[in-house]
Amino acid sequence: MIVFTQDTYNLGTAFFNWSVSYLANITDLDDPRQGQNAHGHDKHKIRDVTHFKSYAKKNADIACVVPSTSSALKIYKINQTLHNEHLAEHQSIHIHAYGTHQLMSLISQRHMNGYDELAILENELSQHAKKEVSLQYLSYSQILAVCEQFIDLEYYMSANVLKTDPKCLPIIFKDFINSGYKIICKVMDHIHLPIDLDRIEHWQYIHDEWSWPIAKQLEFLEEMDLDKNSTLMERITHDLWQR
Repeated sequence: MIVFTQDTYNLGTAFFNWSVSYLANITDLDDPRQGQNAHGHDKHKIRDVTHFKSYAKKNADIACVVPSTSSALKIYKINQTLHNEHLAEHQSIHIHAYGTHQLMSLISQRHMNGYDELAILENELSQHAKKEVSLQYLSYSQILAVCEQFIDLEYYMSANVLKTDPKCLPIIFKDFINSGYKIICKVMDHIHLPIDLDRIEHWQYIHDEWSWPIAKQLEFLEEMDLDKNSTLMERITHDLWQR
């Protein structure tokens, strides 16, 4: 099997899967986009370790690990178990968030709007610290200090996940956005699949169209100018990003 794993969900695994399938002539689908995502391509989602073991017995195709959880800690544990115990005999690619020491988010981006951010953050920190963490009466600077105390940024980065899986190819998501052709060639070489050169031009067009709004989001995060209306997670993500 060819297996894509990722630091957190929503790091382009559907587009990666389609790219490999399209460039290797496995699929004739020439555009996987549905709005801003690539979910028009069936990416064979693996939800957890148990699901992977049952799926791997019956299939030898391209799959993506997309855990059915928004907890960064749980996603890390699933990746760790897969890479430590199950993926050595398969071809695997792991997608980093935005690069070493850069935290994409302490929690899933889907929680940025309409949720009790403080409660979600408390839950995430409590899972990591293995004890109840309360942030209710702390100032923002104190909350940030608690995040730094309990969340080791390396804990969420792929380097730790991949230490026991040297065959895995690590890819930085931002590199794929900015240098798609170079990265996809690297991926195809890693999994030993030839590229249909007649499809490259069209693939590059689709990649550029898909990646453009994401590139703009990355630029925004890197140049984020916070104001009084910024959410708690926007502020924490921004401030930890700068460190």
